[in-house]
Amino acid sequence: MPKKKKIVKAEEEEILEIPEAETSDVEPTEETVAAESAEDGEEKIKPEVESALNDIFETVGEVPDPQSFGKAKKPVRKPRRPIAAEIETPDMPEMESEEAALAKVDRSQQPVPFYKKIAITFVGLAVVLGIVVWIFSMKNATITITGKPQTVSFDATVALASEKTEGKTTGVVVEVPITATATLQPQTGVARDSNATVKVTIYNKTGSAQGLVKPTRFLTKEGILYRLTSDVTVPANGQITATIAADKIGKAFAVGPTSWTIPGLAPSKQTVIYGESKEASSSGEETVGIITDADLAAIPSVTETALKAAAVEAAKKKVTDATLTGFEVSLQDIVTSSSARVGQNTGSFAVSGKATARVVAYDPADVRLLAVAQVRDKYSRPYATLRLPDLPFKVTVARADASAKTADLAVHVEGVLELNPESVNFKADQFLGKSKSEVENLLKSLDGVESVVVKLSPRWLSKLPDRAEKVKVMVTVGL
Repeated sequence: MPKKKKIVKAEEEEILEIPEAETSDVEPTEETVAAESAEDGEEKIKPEVESALNDIFETVGEVPDPQSFGKAKKPVRKPRRPIAAEIETPDMPEMESEEAALAKVDRSQQPVPFYKKIAITFVGLAVVLGIVVWIFSMKNATITITGKPQTVSFDATVALASEKTEGKTTGVVVEVPITATATLQPQTGVARDSNATVKVTIYNKTGSAQGLVKPTRFLTKEGILYRLTSDVTVPANGQITATIAADKIGKAFAVGPTSWTIPGLAPSKQTVIYGESKEASSSGEETVGIITDADLAAIPSVTETALKAAAVEAAKKKVTDATLTGFEVSLQDIVTSSSARVGQNTGSFAVSGKATARVVAYDPADVRLLAVAQVRDKYSRPYATLRLPDLPFKVTVARADASAKTADLAVHVEGVLELNPESVNFKADQFLGKSKSEVENLLKSLDGVESVVVKLSPRWLSKLPDRAEKVKVMVTVGL
């Protein structure tokens, strides 16, 4: 391995005792040294000793005044000779400089400068401030409101008068005596055999009309006999439809679609005047009703319905205002009669009745508007919407005075009250800064609110954020 070159400098400076005379940067000569020694009265140093000393100090880099040895004079620092020796050394580890050794000193043992303390404090405060800002930026709340639609009902009273005024609408009161009849069928019956019937098309392919009288016979190819139930005339080169009935009762005489001959006609005409039925006949069995107590109990309601219908028709003849299309009737002094008796076998029976009818004619649109206004006043909620059906309301006559031409209508209104998600009551700014319990109690006090769930993030928060964009409100109407 090649040898390294190393510059070796003097580590220490030689402290020499020299006279107090001024020092000079000029290197002393032999003559100067001899002169100084002579002045002090001292002996010269031997030349061979001086030469050896010079050799030593040339190596070290310091050359003291040889004449000053042994003198206790004022110490001065003699300038060093600018001597540097390039010494070739064998492979030996490099000696660390004083600066490198000092760099290895544990800096933690050194005092921290004041400006570094300020910088560290500033960085710490910045980190803490950043964490605080991050926490507040993550602060948010979610409010979930679930509503339950409420069915509401209200009986509004709408006043009618001869002229329309605020809160009233126009109407007409008509009072008329009325009579009416109705037909009822027994609710209970028994089955029995009957004559099967069928619709038949009669064709006439001759040039002259052909008259047929009840009970002209019609015969199937199987020999089942039916008879015409009424007189008919079949036009020339034409056709008509008539009803024929089985000659005997019972299911055995029911037929399906078939063709018919008319045995009463001359044989020459039976091929050009004939009948066809495209459907099956009835079953040959019928149910005969039996009047019971339940049938007699239904007579009043059936009779009342018939009387009201007759009263409306009578009132329409007296009302001239085309907008008054709604009619409500109240009946007084109702009398009913019927010849029906319990246990009677019959397919139907008749009832009759009479009464005094008071008919109120009104404008349905105006009455609805006035009734709806009353309902909305009753159930007005800034946070909810009242939904009403498009179906007509139930209207009855509460009071009617024909002489004064006034009346009061009772209007029954039913609707659904449900939360309005767009209401200001559900805006985020309504809940800013409030605690979780305050928000829940506030919302649960509203009609139609079924449940409230408030979630805060982070969870350790006790109050909602102070900024609206950090609060999310969700409203579910429900079913």
